[in-house]
Amino acid sequence: MAVKIYRRENIVGVSNTDFSLYRVLMLEPAVGPARLLETMLIRDLKVGALKRVVTLSESLKALSSGQFNLLIADWSRQTDSIKLLQALRGEKSFNRYLPVVVVTANDGPKNMRMVRDAGADEIIYKPFTERILRSRLKAVAQPSRPFVEAARYFGPDRRRFRHEFEGEDRRHHANSTHPDRRNGSIAKAAIERRQGRPGFHPMDRRSSNVRAKIEDLKAVCDGLDVPQVLALRRITLSDPKCKDGHRAADLADFFTIQLLTRIEDYSYEKLEEMAPNGFAPLLPPGPEKHQAEDRALLKTLTEHLLG
Repeated sequence: MAVKIYRRENIVGVSNTDFSLYRVLMLEPAVGPARLLETMLIRDLKVGALKRVVTLSESLKALSSGQFNLLIADWSRQTDSIKLLQALRGEKSFNRYLPVVVVTANDGPKNMRMVRDAGADEIIYKPFTERILRSRLKAVAQPSRPFVEAARYFGPDRRRFRHEFEGEDRRHHANSTHPDRRNGSIAKAAIERRQGRPGFHPMDRRSSNVRAKIEDLKAVCDGLDVPQVLALRRITLSDPKCKDGHRAADLADFFTIQLLTRIEDYSYEKLEEMAPNGFAPLLPPGPEKHQAEDRALLKTLTEHLLG
């Protein structure tokens, strides 16, 4: 079939700084990551509405109401978001043009291509920070990439890199009055989204040394329990090299995710038993100042579990 280009309407009222008109459906079965996402979306980014579902069937049922203008979907063993995306981008789907952000720990080029080929707008890799989430919401709020319909694909234009191509299959916009990002002689009104083109600015500005630090910490945290992760958190965040504002925030968010996944392994009864004593069994030794900070952090992280 011939390749067709469609223009998706922008989300009315949503801008790079105001997310209050986002009505978000969040597919996330795990309590800890869901709690973290809810905090970022509601407290930090101030989205207008948020509903959480835990299964694909619940997602499709909620989306059929037409109440939501953004889907944030987990892709893991529990949730096959690839299948969900394929259903959304299907020819008979009511939500065919719905913006979708996929959150996953399945990194690597192969997995990224799978998500892109299923029709996702943006991808977030775990662990992530509020700044990363904000950048993806900004990307969706910007004038969106054209939608492409081909023989085996329907979804946002997947091209992020500059690949020169000539031939009968080269795509051109039928309406030449629209800014054409493939033609340098035509001015464009939006930020360039493809790497290699003049004006391109990467959405993720997190420095590479922080990425390397987080990867090292992920390896160190493997097999550690809550007291040991808290001790490592103290040491890491007290390092003068890690006290830069953005860097400290990224690392703090990383440890929050690590602690949440471990806290969920404790039973409700065990957490309820430790709460009155300030979670003393989970606190590493150290000055009272540090223990007070750890107690406050554990109290915050267990609120959603203890009610």
